[in-house]
Amino acid sequence: MKRKICLALLALSSGLMIVFAVEVDKCTEKFDACKVTCTNQRAQCMAHGSTVDTCDNRLKQCNADCAKDLKACQAKANVKPTPVKPTPKK
Repeated sequence: MKRKICLALLALSSGLMIVFAVEVDKCTEKFDACKVTCTNQRAQCMAHGSTVDTCDNRLKQCNADCAKDLKACQAKANVKPTPVKPTPKK
């Protein structure tokens, strides 16, 4: 009986340590969501009949704004900046 109780307590305490040890980077999450939004806006731009160059320029500007917001968020939160992955060229 003691063995089962000890194992249960060990499992619960290790599970709690894992939950509290995970630190979510809100800035990176916002950046990723912003990039998805930019991609969706490009798709909407194309669907509205704009030229490819116009939509690509808007996408580049939107991605630049996302990167600027990421840097501002990291500076505000005193977080070490993470390198931004360049978008693949098509």
